[in-house]
Amino acid sequence: MSWSVNIGSIAGTAIRIHVTFLLFLVWIFVAGLATGVWKTREEIAKQWKVAKRFEPKMKREEAQLRMGEWQRALERARRWEQR
Repeated sequence: MSWSVNIGSIAGTAIRIHVTFLLFLVWIFVAGLATGVWKTREEIAKQWKVAKRFEPKMKREEAQLRMGEWQRALERARRWEQR
């Protein structure tokens, strides 16, 4: 999961991958709350486990450079969209 490592490095924080199908599970949990399977969000939280933890490995200077490049790419995309 190199994207997780890169995102964590650029953000300067650990990325924790809890589940593979996060969105699907969120809907399951919401449905479970609505139907009474779980009474509270705390009960749902007990279901989560950390599968793997990704720590930042990129130097802050490189991460800031990449974030700057990303911001420039977003700006170009915004200008392109306005055409």
